[in-house]
Amino acid sequence: MWRFWFRRDVVENSGEKSEITLDPEYMVKWDANDQLNPQNWPVSFKWWVTFQLGMLALAGSLGSSIITPADNIIAEYVGVSSEVAVLDVSLYLVGFVFGPIIWAPVSEIWGRRVSILPPVFCQALLAIGTARSTNAASVYCTRFFAGFFGSAPISNVIAALGDIWSRETRGVAVSLYAVAVNGGPAIGPVIGAAIILNPRLDWRWCSYILAIWVFVTFIMAYFFLPEMYPLVLLKRKAQTLRKERNDPRYFHPHEHIQLDVHSIVTKQLSRPMKMLFTEPIVTCIAIYASFVYGVMYLTLEVFPIVFQEIRGWNPLIGSLPFLALLIGVISSVGLNIWNQYRYNRIAKAANGQAVPEARLPPMAFGSVFFVIGAFWFAWTAEPPHHWILPCLAALFIGVGFNCIFQQCLNFLVDVYGIYAASSTAAVTFLRSIMAAGLPLAARPMIQALGVGPGVSIIGAVAAGLDELIEPLARWIQQSPIIPEYEGWTPLHQAIGHANEADGTANQRMVKALVRAGSEISTQDQHGRTALHLACDRDANGIIRFLLDHGADPSAMDHCHETPLHEACGKNLHTLFDADRDPSPRDMSLKVNPESAVRMLLEAGADPCVRNKNGFAVLHKAVAHDVANCMRLFLEFGADIALRDANGRTPFMLAALYGSHRCLQILLSAGSKVGDRDNDGCTALHLAALAGRESSARRLIKLGLYVSARDNRGNTPMRYAFQHGRGEVMRILEETRTRRVKRAMERMRSKRW
Repeated sequence: MWRFWFRRDVVENSGEKSEITLDPEYMVKWDANDQLNPQNWPVSFKWWVTFQLGMLALAGSLGSSIITPADNIIAEYVGVSSEVAVLDVSLYLVGFVFGPIIWAPVSEIWGRRVSILPPVFCQALLAIGTARSTNAASVYCTRFFAGFFGSAPISNVIAALGDIWSRETRGVAVSLYAVAVNGGPAIGPVIGAAIILNPRLDWRWCSYILAIWVFVTFIMAYFFLPEMYPLVLLKRKAQTLRKERNDPRYFHPHEHIQLDVHSIVTKQLSRPMKMLFTEPIVTCIAIYASFVYGVMYLTLEVFPIVFQEIRGWNPLIGSLPFLALLIGVISSVGLNIWNQYRYNRIAKAANGQAVPEARLPPMAFGSVFFVIGAFWFAWTAEPPHHWILPCLAALFIGVGFNCIFQQCLNFLVDVYGIYAASSTAAVTFLRSIMAAGLPLAARPMIQALGVGPGVSIIGAVAAGLDELIEPLARWIQQSPIIPEYEGWTPLHQAIGHANEADGTANQRMVKALVRAGSEISTQDQHGRTALHLACDRDANGIIRFLLDHGADPSAMDHCHETPLHEACGKNLHTLFDADRDPSPRDMSLKVNPESAVRMLLEAGADPCVRNKNGFAVLHKAVAHDVANCMRLFLEFGADIALRDANGRTPFMLAALYGSHRCLQILLSAGSKVGDRDNDGCTALHLAALAGRESSARRLIKLGLYVSARDNRGNTPMRYAFQHGRGEVMRILEETRTRRVKRAMERMRSKRW
């Protein structure tokens, strides 16, 4: 059953789609217990997918360290100094800086497979290129591009795990993923040392073995790894439904994302960078994660100096302390799994909502281990201290690193949902810069200061960064969290709560976020900008502030609705039911958006723009019976003759929804009473359909015929009868009877 969705999209005629009006009723969603939804896959299958994702991540991280034992051999071969030789690690990690900027947005547009498998294949080819290199330029160029392509699984696997695992179970899966990512730098030096000590092999085989490893992983994933990104799967489901049911109305918004070079450069590729510099949460996580990640790679240069040069061990024995790091990483898995069960209880108490701050305690625990391990290693690394002491310190560093690393990833996935790949890419960008730079500083630092003072500086900085955890927790508790599957930024979220008790505080937060650089025009998953949301919430102060700071009053969401549409009221189907007149509760839900509408119109909003269903703001104002807004729209040039997708004018909708004040305003503005829609229905047909008694009486007085027929020959009486509108039937029958009597009286008078 799965395979159909994993292979390819259904081929469609794109020209056909452009002519179809998007009806929200036909927007494709997951069905209850839909087996195509990755969240509903069998648990055994999820673990099989998780294993494949972990192996892909391991292939990327292994490439960073497997060649480090051969640094001196390569330096001698290509004729560079030992300091320059470290570039084989640093340039690989520089590739980690730039790769996620490409691969993360690709995954959010075309899916996880496309963003992971082709880059992994290229990584294997470049590993062979490194093995065949004969000079420094070719070695280091191929290493850079190998890192560029190898960063794809590092950046996107964690987001893919979020696609298939729920919040309650994701922690266990991410624990195993973290072992794979962190295990690469730990086992790479051991494998590389074993290769260079083999007299039958040379340094080139470090890259050959890496290429073989990556190719095997790629082949496995190519045949067995499914697509996991929900939006891509929903798009494929919509395509299949259109084909199977021969009904072009089925759609999903992800199909209608317009991509060109400009939008990719300005919106998709820049998203991770915007998040890094405008999202305080991402910034704090990135600073902390980048430092501890850099220290992990610093050990690739510090351990050989301590255990091989100072203690005199051979390369293979001198690489074994890296296993202590790996043991520490594995040991921390139990703590992370325990925290997952703790997190589940907290989330259950919060009515199933994500509670990102519950991810922070293990991070605080790990930070203590990390600092202790750094100082312990600093002052026991050199003789006469026993070799077991720095190895135990390395174990502490491994425990601390994995606790911090994993909880950072879980935290970001909880906060950013479908944009988790971009948020983790932003963190990967900064942490990779640190990981690329610190190894270059290892030898000069130790030569200048010694192992003790040099590594103590690392411990002191780690202790200082521990202080980020408490402010981060306070920020999360005070600032609303971005809900999953909405794609809200903190600016959206602050506006989204502006109609609650703390509205003033949220208004201050909106202003602070904008002044701090938050992008006003950023759209959420549905294409809504901050101004759309402010209009929906009737937050007039925020609307004025956003307009003053350059918000576009004519910006369209994915349904082509502008902020003016949002300002006209809440969801049409929530406030009005065609089967009845509005109840007192319906009326209580309405707001008076006149102030917001005036601000938007004065800022240049176009009152004639229509959404995907053909609704202009006049149509929506009628549907919500906001007569004052109608007067404003007419004052600013709205066209009373505009028709929606069904061919209905605002006057006809006023009859349908029983909006009596709107009927009067439209009549005064010159609306044609006798217009018909696409089905040939008059306003009286629609009033009879909806059971609008007052509208029916008014339309009859205006001269509409009770016996008028639509395209199928149905009269208003037929509509009223079919839908059980007894009172309207009585009105129509009385009118027909009176007219018959008058006609008969006229005939009698003429006869006499």
